Amino acid sequence: LMRERKDQAELFLHPEYLTADEYFYTRGGRRRQTFSTLKDGGSLNVDLTEKSIMYMNHINPFIQFADTLKQKRKELFSPENVLVITDGLCASSCSQFIKAVGQKHLARIVAVGLHDPRDPNARFDAGIASSASATSVSNIQNQKNNINFSYLMNTTNIPLNLFRNVTMLGFADRELYGYTEDTKDKLLEYEIIDADFRYEFANNINEVPTTEQQLEEFYRNILKSEENYFKQAIDQGQLSFEQDGEGEEKAKKCLSWEIDFAQAAIKGNCKRCSRLDQHSVFGYPCTTRGITDKEGRNADGTAKIGIYDTNKCIFSHCKVGYYRKNVQVNGSFIDQCIEIPLAYKETRQEMTPDQSEDIFTDQDVCGDQCFNITSTTPTDLCPCPTDPGKLDDDPRKDGLCKCKNIIETTPVNTCACPTDQQKLDQDPRKDGL
Repeated sequence: LMRERKDQAELFLHPEYLTADEYFYTRGGRRRQTFSTLKDGGSLNVDLTEKSIMYMNHINPFIQFADTLKQKRKELFSPENVLVITDGLCASSCSQFIKAVGQKHLARIVAVGLHDPRDPNARFDAGIASSASATSVSNIQNQKNNINFSYLMNTTNIPLNLFRNVTMLGFADRELYGYTEDTKDKLLEYEIIDADFRYEFANNINEVPTTEQQLEEFYRNILKSEENYFKQAIDQGQLSFEQDGEGEEKAKKCLSWEIDFAQAAIKGNCKRCSRLDQHSVFGYPCTTRGITDKEGRNADGTAKIGIYDTNKCIFSHCKVGYYRKNVQVNGSFIDQCIEIPLAYKETRQEMTPDQSEDIFTDQDVCGDQCFNITSTTPTDLCPCPTDPGKLDDDPRKDGLCKCKNIIETTPVNTCACPTDQQKLDQDPRKDGL
């Protein structure tokens, strides 16, 4: 179908280059081995198709309605301002959606349900059955009598029905892999994507909200639960501040994976980070962030609460139309944001509407470079403190900063008098010591 009716068929694309791969199903070479947990120790080898991406934008009848819209692809919101609510029974396409949101950290995920009193640290999977093209043995048997299929394949090759009547078997013939570097080889049907916090609610029969008033109360309670979740957290580490309604400054809390790129853009103190990575966006990390996502979570999978660290800048995401990839630059492999490849009939203007580049100056910074001063930090980068108390805490006080703040009584055996006449004229001891 991809070869003969490309303009009418779903396409299976190579996941790296987004080119049509009509041999993804027959190329072979990938295999998975599963083992029995029974005493017989049996195993089964399963041949797998190549990884691919299903694509059908070229036959999407609704895209044409967007052609005349002025609205193009752009960032519309910050993840901290969006809540996705799930009871964990979100399946199939719904599960694919919410697990993509969770891995890419596009929103806060709220789990609606109760903790198991027998296992209070049990994790909550945001969705179930994260695969595609669910079918059953009976559906496959029905294809034998489908005249349309007889033109496409030899239906006599379809295996016989199950050996026993009323035996039913359902399965998915297209599994879904993860979206991140850590999950790209894992099947999402079996990979738990944790919710960030929980709203304790029992989905008992006749108690599930259905009316507008019930739903409004339900959503308000979730927002109140979110507020209480943050209130219970204890502030720690370096604080970031925001103004509240009365002009008071308060600590701005965050979930471990969140990055405040909005405030970083306003203040401009992460701009230099993008100097050699033009289409990347940097921001302030949360103080509870771990090296891995798991390190930033509690035992039950919920996200740890922290505070934005405005002294640091880390990579947040790529601008619209770009994606993160490890590429070779000047002989070294580094992560960069590069243009997303174009799929069939896509245009660069559609995929990457804004291809402009920023202008940088020598005054641009990448975080507070003087936050973690060492004994060797250059004084032209981070000047020595003039305040005696702060100088006393500076690790360079007996080295690089020893003679940077001379006063009239500084001993000449500690800091010798300058031999250069111009520097001597600026020395406070010139008329004394």
